[in-house]
Amino acid sequence: MSSQQHTSLRQLAEHGAAAIRALDDDRLATAWNQALAELLDPTSPLRREIDQELLVACRLSTPGLQAALEVVGRPLLGGAAASVFAAARARAPTAAKQPALVVLPANWPGLALQSLLPALARRRPVLFKCSSAEPWLTPALLRVLARREPALGSAYAAAVWRGGSSSLETAALDACDPVLAYGDEPALESLARRVRGRLIRFGPAFSFALLHRAATSEELAALARDVALGDQRGCLSVHVVLTTAEAAVTARGLAGELAALARGTLPPGPADPARAAAVRLVLDDAGARGLLSCGTPAEGLVLVEEGSVAPSPGQRLVRVLPVPSLSHAIETLRPWRGQLQGAAVLTGHPAWLPQALTSLGVSRIAPPGELQYADAFWHNGGIDLLECF
Repeated sequence: MSSQQHTSLRQLAEHGAAAIRALDDDRLATAWNQALAELLDPTSPLRREIDQELLVACRLSTPGLQAALEVVGRPLLGGAAASVFAAARARAPTAAKQPALVVLPANWPGLALQSLLPALARRRPVLFKCSSAEPWLTPALLRVLARREPALGSAYAAAVWRGGSSSLETAALDACDPVLAYGDEPALESLARRVRGRLIRFGPAFSFALLHRAATSEELAALARDVALGDQRGCLSVHVVLTTAEAAVTARGLAGELAALARGTLPPGPADPARAAAVRLVLDDAGARGLLSCGTPAEGLVLVEEGSVAPSPGQRLVRVLPVPSLSHAIETLRPWRGQLQGAAVLTGHPAWLPQALTSLGVSRIAPPGELQYADAFWHNGGIDLLECF
């Protein structure tokens, strides 16, 4: 953390809460909507400033980057933002003045938006720790917000430092409460040992699809988009399909739709070497076991698996697992309770299914094609961010 970043942290701690509480909801919502609209506009000055770096850092294609930002940002715009401010007004005001710390990942661009909006609505200053792999988007967004409403420059800041270095993190961890952190379990455990206040974890999670009947071509096309968005790196990305229908037919159909997206509206970004190697290992293992594989590593692979659920290594690789019934599917998923985020389910499913999925820790249930488009009140991992701030 540089001396300038230390200054930003002191400013947040000493002046941030007062600065933001002096602004009414209408002014905050206007600044938010204007800044978010600029972020979502690929021709805007903000995007011209950061897109080249983002494309390299996130390893997404140009359409893939736009789609990933739309998935996070579009549901938080306009009337949705107004609803969040209204919901915050309905809650008891917080007396806390210290800033929150949000530790961001690099796997999906724009994730800061999910915590920034409720923080604005609850008048909580925030320091965002950006990943060193992607340090551009959040600072640029905060600069745009501060240009729209200068007082926000005293309430929101972004910094980059080497994670796990206590000499650099001590000031932030001492000054901030709560700490919201995205990351893998070793990183979260390391952070937990040093956090003095509340630590709110967003650990590794994946999503799946449940098909209680044969999916139509339109439903498979929608499901393919749930796989392909963000090149399968988000917690709402589908990794596994459990189906009571013919697994081979489902796999071939899904592979065809993934190929159509790769060649058309949503081409994949450059392959990540580590993920590509992991995909090759999975494919080699499938070949050794005689499993059916459809598609290609360049456009998306679908494997017909046997036995148990396993998350994908990414790169648009999906496992299709045949199950005799939805009840059996629930039991097959149960060992992954706590690491399951979303479920894409076909229409016409049994009435008992949503409750069964919720009991597994699933936080979002939606039809194929809609899973990744969570609204402003989605509780990621079951966590209500308005309550956190």
